Amino acid sequence: MEPEYLYATRAIQESDWPKFYLRPEEKWPSSYADLLRKHREQFVVRNDMVFRKVKVNNTHQEVRFAMFSRRADIVQEIHKAFGHPGMTTMQDLVRKRWWWPNMKQDIQEWIAQCSQCQLAAGADRNNHHAPMHLTEIPPAFSRWHLDFIGELPTTTSGNRWILVAVDYTTNWPIARAVPDATSEAIAKFIHEEIVMRFGCPD
Repeated sequence: MEPEYLYATRAIQESDWPKFYLRPEEKWPSSYADLLRKHREQFVVRNDMVFRKVKVNNTHQEVRFAMFSRRADIVQEIHKAFGHPGMTTMQDLVRKRWWWPNMKQDIQEWIAQCSQCQLAAGADRNNHHAPMHLTEIPPAFSRWHLDFIGELPTTTSGNRWILVAVDYTTNWPIARAVPDATSEAIAKFIHEEIVMRFGCPD
């Protein structure tokens, strides 16, 4: 059975399919070729970046496609910069600047996890329906947070990204330079840097 901590790697490749517009059509992956042809009129490539054609406030615009590795940072940065706005305002702010598949659902899930918004909402309630419970702290090196830093200038070794893992309990960091932000890079990183050194995470 596939480990649970690898489930999210599917989303990286599947929702990043517009990045293949950066390649010539003959180099598109066969598994995405039909999808890319179907939606190609909705995208444009400029300066090695992919843009999505959208309609915002009855105006046609081109907004940049966001890779999976950048999306959480984009939402967090906009959410903080504009004073933790509500869901409707956040969606409007993001879609004027960025686009990616299932963007609305992702924004809803990320904003729902905002600790400041949760505290503010709790302060407005008159009654607590259930007592609060402390979250159990997991054993060291059993749960990891992973994220990409980049896209950075290409190094002499061909690397453009830094893949970082931080242990949830000890804050122990691990970093590796990689050429691409892909599920394959994540799987190899987890196996070599985490599983082989600390054992399989929970």
